[in-house]
Amino acid sequence: MNQPRSWQTWASTAGVIVVMFMVLYLGNAIRTVENMEERLSYQEPSLKPSTTSTLDGASKAQTTTYVPAYSHIFASGGKPYLLETTLSIRNTDPTHPLVIAAVDYYNSDGHQVRQFLSEAKTLPPLASVEFLMTKQDTSGGAGANFLVDWSSEHQSTHPVIEAVMVGASGNKSISFTSRGVVLTTPNP
Repeated sequence: MNQPRSWQTWASTAGVIVVMFMVLYLGNAIRTVENMEERLSYQEPSLKPSTTSTLDGASKAQTTTYVPAYSHIFASGGKPYLLETTLSIRNTDPTHPLVIAAVDYYNSDGHQVRQFLSEAKTLPPLASVEFLMTKQDTSGGAGANFLVDWSSEHQSTHPVIEAVMVGASGNKSISFTSRGVVLTTPNP
């Protein structure tokens, strides 16, 4: 004879089904995040070459921006804490491109250790580009910096140029930014 199932049996069965569904759903969610991280991994910039490598005239003068960066900082009694640095250049003009003539990386002693561009590149309106210094590259030191040379024929706003430093070690992590400072400006 079939006995009617008690509500505890039904609840237990429903609980098992819910747990199985959650395991399947979470497994799929984890795979989705992993796939997303793979698609978002850093890739070298693929900007189009500029049609003009140097611009002349008062309205087309080149501007240099200095951006402080750090390949490491010191903590815990002077021990180096390695950092990964992303230089971000954002064209804030909604209608005109920006010409990036040079992106150079200097160490604490003021020596150039890396040149990111071999020719001038064009950054479209409202576009951004990133340049990466991995934490394994300690050539910059605690006083590293970038110099970015840029220009625009119609630039009414300056680009936002900043470095983002991130580091993680064990259960400790740190992140901070430094904003670029304009060293030269176009003549009025």
